[in-house]
Amino acid sequence: MSSKITLRFVGYFFIFYLSVAVASILIIIFLAVKGLSDFNAYTNIREADIDTIESHIEKDAEGNFLFSNALKKSAEESGGILQLIDNEGNIITSSAEKSEILSKYKFTDFIEMSADKGSYIWLLKKGRSLLFIERTDSDILLKTLMTSKSFPEITIDQKKVLEEHKAIFELYDTDGSIIYKSNDNVKDALNGMELLEMSQVLAEQKEIKTSRILEDGTTAVVRMPNPHYAPFNTAMINFMKKFLIGITLFHSILLLFIILFSFWIGQRFGRPVFYFMKKIEKLSRKDYGHIEDHKIRNKKDGRLKKKYRVYEDVDESLITLAENLEENERKLQKTEQLREDWITGLSHDLKTPLSSIYGYSVMLESSHKWTSEEVQKFASVMQEKASYMDALINDLTYTYQLKNEGVLIEIENIELGAFIHKYASQVDEESVTFPKGGTSIWVAIDPKRFNRVLDNVISNAIKHNPEGTPIHVDIHLEDDWVLLEVRDEGIGMSKYMMENLFNRYYRGTNTTSGDTGTGLGLTIAKQLVEAHGGKINVDSNKYGTTITIRLPLVEDIKDRGITPN
Repeated sequence: MSSKITLRFVGYFFIFYLSVAVASILIIIFLAVKGLSDFNAYTNIREADIDTIESHIEKDAEGNFLFSNALKKSAEESGGILQLIDNEGNIITSSAEKSEILSKYKFTDFIEMSADKGSYIWLLKKGRSLLFIERTDSDILLKTLMTSKSFPEITIDQKKVLEEHKAIFELYDTDGSIIYKSNDNVKDALNGMELLEMSQVLAEQKEIKTSRILEDGTTAVVRMPNPHYAPFNTAMINFMKKFLIGITLFHSILLLFIILFSFWIGQRFGRPVFYFMKKIEKLSRKDYGHIEDHKIRNKKDGRLKKKYRVYEDVDESLITLAENLEENERKLQKTEQLREDWITGLSHDLKTPLSSIYGYSVMLESSHKWTSEEVQKFASVMQEKASYMDALINDLTYTYQLKNEGVLIEIENIELGAFIHKYASQVDEESVTFPKGGTSIWVAIDPKRFNRVLDNVISNAIKHNPEGTPIHVDIHLEDDWVLLEVRDEGIGMSKYMMENLFNRYYRGTNTTSGDTGTGLGLTIAKQLVEAHGGKINVDSNKYGTTITIRLPLVEDIKDRGITPN
């Protein structure tokens, strides 16, 4: 059971670990896929590698090339547009509106773009290239203003467009002094260093600025707030916020999962424990019945449900314990009843001879003059009764000595056939027949003690059967055992009598003789046989009774814990 529970816990925590590992891997994969499918909003698109760029260019069902939304967004936040072109300079597709771009680039166009540090190109597979052209909202606004006939003067409509984009138009002379601005209430004049700032990464510019030197030497500038402004510290703060939110969310989900997982394990291992505690509590009250709990057991076969099978050994042990306790309780009650019956019988057996002794002693004490023959008769009866009482007390003491191993068994290697032949010569009973020689069989016994075993068994067969009932003593071999059988052809005995025949507190019924004996003969015989490492049992039917004594062969004595002299 320890191994089962250990394996079950290992399995559960392996599942827990696997779940956390899978969740972590899924999160990593999600972030990786998201990283592939979405450019960092604070990274210059010019830093993207070719493989990443190509993974964001796809074909639709009609065979047209399309840029992913993430690629378009990254281009926009990097301050430009994307164009996919072939080797001939033909524009295959663009992230800008069609009205804003050419359909084909000339050789001179590429020469001009080569001088523009804002342009960038990726040479892709199959003769295609991806071109990034820096073009911000301020570039578009300035280009639109310059197409006006009134330029560099700004019309009212143009001012409204500038206001919609929160942009202003400024005109500077060659000395950097401001000549004109579309909105006098905002923005200070730029200096040369601020104009140079336009060459930085767009995300790091708080303000978008586009300038053009006009034919008269003046400089036109459009300025507007950068909607994609995200300096490094702001990006890092945003990243840390998202990271902390992600960590908090992950650990919150993990904590919830651990609580649910712990509750699940508690149910798996806790419910059976409470069930077994109830079972033990019932046993303590001597209630040996079953507990009906369909959450634990199947209704059909009564077995523990599959998820609780790890406790099957405990369940079977408790069922066996309940059965054993119930059986022991029954035996205890039965033994108590037998003990009371035996004490009652023993009291009667002691009182009867004591009554005789007491009666004759009273008669002898009286003034009546008894004849010598009468006195001799009285003394004989008193001696007989005293001897019976002495034998009864001695047998009772002897059974307790045997039970507590207080009797010394002096083992000798004896040839059983010769031992039985010698014993038969001492038996003065014509109804008992003994084996006539045969195979030499050696056993290890105490001759004196074993004589008493035979005396008790044979005398019991004689005493409890009609006079002249044939009694047979036989010897057999069975595997490593020697079987000594005492079989009679008498009236047999009941099942109840067989169950209690060797019980110290049980006395059978005598059918033929007034001398009932001490009632301890077969109890002593059983204890002596077991002290020799043997067994004794009884079998009876209407044709008679057989008491079988099993003794180990002398070659097998040492294996059974008996050491012969």
